[in-house]
Amino acid sequence: MSEITEMKNSSHQHHLKLKCIQTCHGCDGCKELVFGSCYKCKNRCDYHLHKECAILDIGSITHPFFKKSHFTFHESPSGPSQTSSCVACGKKVQGFMYKSSSNDAHVLHPCCFKLPHNKTTENHGVINLLEKLPFMSKSCLKCGKKNISNEIKGWAYVSACGKYRYHVACVKDMVVENWNNVRFLQETEGRNRSTFEFIVQQITAVLTGRNVRRYSWTIIKSIVALIISAIFGDSTSIILTLAGSLQN
Repeated sequence: MSEITEMKNSSHQHHLKLKCIQTCHGCDGCKELVFGSCYKCKNRCDYHLHKECAILDIGSITHPFFKKSHFTFHESPSGPSQTSSCVACGKKVQGFMYKSSSNDAHVLHPCCFKLPHNKTTENHGVINLLEKLPFMSKSCLKCGKKNISNEIKGWAYVSACGKYRYHVACVKDMVVENWNNVRFLQETEGRNRSTFEFIVQQITAVLTGRNVRRYSWTIIKSIVALIISAIFGDSTSIILTLAGSLQN
């Protein structure tokens, strides 16, 4: 199925065109950050949408983690969900969202709802998305905890061997924390490299430190690239980055 390069979305008066942006903006749908591949207003309005926020699933849909619930799309939080946090990343939901029909009323950002459940890498097996870190497993290698808060366990990507474990929320926070540094490095050291490549490289370096084995570096870089591409919008770059991580 070919990708939609231009569209009209009910959330904006002008047509939107699929672009690759190198600066960070706020998605006007979910209100989370977006860079890389996204839909941008053709009339030069400062209007951006994640692809997941522009191409929505309308009607009742399901999610593998909540098999007994059905989710529906909402343009903005209302009622009890006004103070709700996304069960995947733990961040407050402020705009576009999917809300479950269950008594627990789970809410998810569109990008979090559509996080890939697994990714196969050529030399390292499968990286799996888990609803929570298993009881017998060790904690997230970034925050050192099993849960991201007292109320929310938080989704995590875990390597098939179980050695590499990172909360989606932890990598998401690191993108925001390192954004200014990444922009500076890109301007001074590599104008021909994409923002996506720089942020993946920077965060992988922070997580691994200096003395790290090649195996560890490549699989951690794969996990970081998977999370960043899915959450922030640069899904077109992930295949090249994952392939490159197995060769570098």
